[in-house]
Amino acid sequence: MSTSLASYVLLFPLWFSLTQQAPITLNQLRIHGPTELSEQLAQILVDGYDQLTLAERSQLIYEIRRDHGPRAQQLLLGWLKQEQDPFVLSALLNSLGFTKLETIPEKAIRRFLTAGNAMVQNAAMRLYGRLPDADFAYLATLCQETTDPGFQIALLDAVAARRDTAFATFPAAILLQFANGVATPEVEAAALKAALSNPGKRDAEFIHWQSEAAASSNVILRCAAASDAHVNSFTPASTLARDSEPAVRMAVFQAYQDGASEELQKLLGLPADSDPAVRTARVELLGRLDVIPDIPVVRRILLEGFEDDWAQVRTAAETVLSGENMPRELALELATAALTTSADSARLIAYRQIIARQFSELLEAVRSRLPQETLSENIAAGLRVIIALKTPGDAADLDYLRPFIDHKSPLVRGAVAEALGKLQVPGSEPIIIQFATQDESENVQAYAFESMGFFPQRVFLPTIAERFQNRTGSADATRARAAACWAAARIQPATPEDLEAIDQIAYSIFYLCTQPTIPQGMGMIVFDDTDVICNGLVATTRLMKLYPDHEALIENGRKLLNIYKTPISEAVTASSAGLNVPVEEISTSVARQALQFLNDEECTQTALNIQGLAPILSWKEADN
Repeated sequence: MSTSLASYVLLFPLWFSLTQQAPITLNQLRIHGPTELSEQLAQILVDGYDQLTLAERSQLIYEIRRDHGPRAQQLLLGWLKQEQDPFVLSALLNSLGFTKLETIPEKAIRRFLTAGNAMVQNAAMRLYGRLPDADFAYLATLCQETTDPGFQIALLDAVAARRDTAFATFPAAILLQFANGVATPEVEAAALKAALSNPGKRDAEFIHWQSEAAASSNVILRCAAASDAHVNSFTPASTLARDSEPAVRMAVFQAYQDGASEELQKLLGLPADSDPAVRTARVELLGRLDVIPDIPVVRRILLEGFEDDWAQVRTAAETVLSGENMPRELALELATAALTTSADSARLIAYRQIIARQFSELLEAVRSRLPQETLSENIAAGLRVIIALKTPGDAADLDYLRPFIDHKSPLVRGAVAEALGKLQVPGSEPIIIQFATQDESENVQAYAFESMGFFPQRVFLPTIAERFQNRTGSADATRARAAACWAAARIQPATPEDLEAIDQIAYSIFYLCTQPTIPQGMGMIVFDDTDVICNGLVATTRLMKLYPDHEALIENGRKLLNIYKTPISEAVTASSAGLNVPVEEISTSVARQALQFLNDEECTQTALNIQGLAPILSWKEADN
């Protein structure tokens, strides 16, 4: 049950357009593509669900929730009606929380709130409280009747999360039944958080409850009091932010979001905390404000964050710097200051944010700073600033980049190879070829082949043709082959020799896509990675469009696309083609839509079936 059931739907023109800018990557193919569970596979799952063991049903449910489409939710709701095992029921309820909540019937979940099994009830409560039409008047009744702490906490958390919606029908006074030591500290803390989330006016009883909790010896209760600390003048946020326990101090910063309050100035003005989690929470507070104020204390906190010893603090500071609530002028000022600091981490953040925010004003400052950098990661990041912001085609860039060409770090050499191609540096062709053929790092080689596509020159054709002889299985080696496929279709031939090289490349792509990397005689069949095959299919399609009168190329390309249009099982040899190809639904979709594109037909989306689950295949085979 290890193969994901998520099915990828590819619209071929989208990927065809993407390949004009860069090679297709596995990230695009397997992560960012939309998902859809096909109707055929959904029916197979319905028919075979009862045949699975408890462990297999649980794994299937986990896989299904990755698909956020309506069919996945329908499957989960259907299984919810027939399932009896508490563990699996809990898994179903948890997984439904990953689907569209608006289409989950309230009554389908309500009945599990009184199921009699604590695990099921708790899972149901955590889902029910998130439903748009959850009945909080009904939950108020349950709140008074239930005694299970886990269920109580789940219910109270739902009230706190829904705030206005909950308190429209949920009487806040009910929460006082948990106050001042009547319940366990965990339940009382959840009830106090719910009470403090009430947007309505609080009376003296709630204020007293919060004050007592803030002065409690129990950390859990003090954290609860801090969850809305700025509202109660008797327990101001700045007081709780000096608590001896990091968890309490962190709770203050995690809850605070009033950008106009004087209390904010006090919080931000506190010395840097000794605990990195608290420092992270204080930085993250800035990200929740409507607009980050342009005041000295904000500059200090962020610049300190850029240089913090803890990565989580630096990440939080960089996230704030890149946020939509960060004014551009303040961000530019902070990036400029970080660029001139002695801290490597601050300058690295500056380089990344200069790219993200397109601070072209700082291009020359980066070019001046870069020769002084000694950290490989910083040099590579600085080079990518130049790639992102500088106008291509400048011959002077070759002299500027030359000192980095033989750098000991493959990280730097890879960035140089990328820069030479994306900046289309005149006279850099021999260096790009050297990176592609002689560099000891396959990562650098991959960047070099990508550069050949960004800077398409006829002189690269022989090097690209030779690359397909390397069938090693490392990720960088396959990335280089994928890039070589992409680059080949971007180079315009000008001589008969060029056309011969194109022919050789087209045949090599056919070979890459139809011959395993491990010979069959060794007892296993392993084909190239999906990104190589998809780039090969798309490159073949582009070459066919470019050279419609080149009969050998057209015949070769049609043969390849037709083979992938209907993939053959790895265990069966195709009598018509005499070839095996991998069962990859993504590449099959690309091939089908490529043929539509070549035939000037509408390119249609396809709901794809992932056929890797042995139990499912056994049901299907049994039916046949």
